[in-house]
Amino acid sequence: MKNNPKSQIQNRDASIAVIGLGYVGLPLAIELSKKYPTVGFDLNEERIKQLKEDIDKTLEVDKKELNETNITYTTEVKDIVDCNTYIITVPTPVDKYNNPDMEPLASASTTVGKILKTDDVVIYESTVYPGATEEFCVPILEKESGLTYNTDFFCGYSPERINPGDKEHSLKTITKITSGSNKEIADFVDQLYSSIVPVGTYKASSIAVAEAAKVIENVHRHGDPDRSPCGHGNPAYCGAPEGRPHHPALQHRVSHAHGRREPAGHAHHSG
Repeated sequence: MKNNPKSQIQNRDASIAVIGLGYVGLPLAIELSKKYPTVGFDLNEERIKQLKEDIDKTLEVDKKELNETNITYTTEVKDIVDCNTYIITVPTPVDKYNNPDMEPLASASTTVGKILKTDDVVIYESTVYPGATEEFCVPILEKESGLTYNTDFFCGYSPERINPGDKEHSLKTITKITSGSNKEIADFVDQLYSSIVPVGTYKASSIAVAEAAKVIENVHRHGDPDRSPCGHGNPAYCGAPEGRPHHPALQHRVSHAHGRREPAGHAHHSG
């Protein structure tokens, strides 16, 4: 790499674009803007208009904090061309058959891919199935940019862990799971989030493991979150030692993503 991402964070010259300014993206953009040049991008013109007027319809951020932020809000792609770190926080809704609707992710990846430059880093926060970042999103980035993954540009994954309206468990009070497409980028992503999350981060062994951790957390959250090993205080873990999640179906999925197939019965349990 021409530019060392680690030095970008240490020197605070990372320039960040947050793609999608909903209940996940907006609080993230605000915290990042306290330390880094940050652009908030959203296609919803009304949303951008409101944010410029210090109004957050999601009620995640109050008027005072919006008024004090240094974020540049925009719907124009030209305003994020000069950024070197893109964080995609678009929603992943499900259809009537409970299948994930990947269109928002595809659209965001297409937008970023068209302006992607050598040494740029793209970090995904959207909830996806294990393997989705590298199997679904990366090919779009490569196609649109003409660049090669893990040679010209790099990716990270740090799943959002926000419950809308939950003021107790916020971005700054929940341990952030991080990951990267190689060791250097994993360090970069981890340092980026460590700089804005006081309670700390947990660096997963791979992007696929971080993706699996989020899926398992959601399963537990919709069961009994108070008893979940993936509760707010213990993200580490939803995925067992050696990067193997303890849910059999996800064990198989992550094993496949790592290029190995292990019997589902060999899944490790973490507690």
